[in-house]
Amino acid sequence: MNDNVNLGTHVGTSSILLILMVLSLISFSTLSIANASADKRLTDTLAARTQDYYAVSHEASAWVASMDHEGTPATFNSFALTENQSLEVSIVPVPGKKASGNIAITRWQVVTDDDIEYDNTLPVIK
Repeated sequence: MNDNVNLGTHVGTSSILLILMVLSLISFSTLSIANASADKRLTDTLAARTQDYYAVSHEASAWVASMDHEGTPATFNSFALTENQSLEVSIVPVPGKKASGNIAITRWQVVTDDDIEYDNTLPVIK
């Protein structure tokens, strides 16, 4: 008699390997989607902040241009950027210059007005 019995373990091994591969692909695709979503939120936030900064910078430039005439005293102005930040600009007259451009910008700086409390929690399921 023939006592050689084949149990078919190779078929089960390939099925288990295929299931593990599909599970790993699903988990990596889920992580990629979550990362892309976080990157989009960050990009939208930074784009809004940049747009706000350039709008306030344009306003400050217009203020500096309006102050560009003879006899301008040293002046300081603050322009609101966000609820916690402002753009501070100060100008001084340049002595001896009579034509346009008789002022110098001595400060053009974004300043944080309040203490900022950062959210250091992680969104992990408890």
